[in-house]
Amino acid sequence: MRGHGEETPDDVDSIIDIRRAQKSEPREPSAAAIGDVKPPWSLTEGAERVWMDLAPDLVRKKILTPADVHLFSVYCEAVAMYKECRDLLGDRYIGKGAAGGDIVSPYFQAMVKCQQQMVQIGARMGLTPADRTRLASADEPDSSGLDELIS
Repeated sequence: MRGHGEETPDDVDSIIDIRRAQKSEPREPSAAAIGDVKPPWSLTEGAERVWMDLAPDLVRKKILTPADVHLFSVYCEAVAMYKECRDLLGDRYIGKGAAGGDIVSPYFQAMVKCQQQMVQIGARMGLTPADRTRLASADEPDSSGLDELIS
């Protein structure tokens, strides 16, 4: 975590720019591949850890397929960035702006954006039981007979 004397970025875009600059050179394909489902080589180390934690179970449940790899990688990056920002945030939700006034911490702002992305992607992919139920019911034919009445 950052010490109290260290500067913090003043906005979310700065955090994203710093994150991009900290990314290592492209790595070889990961050993985290599961069958035909392979993580993109461009995952950050934090996102690769998230992938390795979640992907095996999601592949086994047939939630994560080769067609989902890129969307799931964005989810993994959002989770990793959320965790990183949480660590950097500490207990300082309010910071000082350039003019000396109080501002909401840029780390907290980034966490909120990551959380929104995680919820949105998670819902699309069916990463929670409720989302899986909703997706499954959308695929099932209507057994009430209403479809036949309407057509």
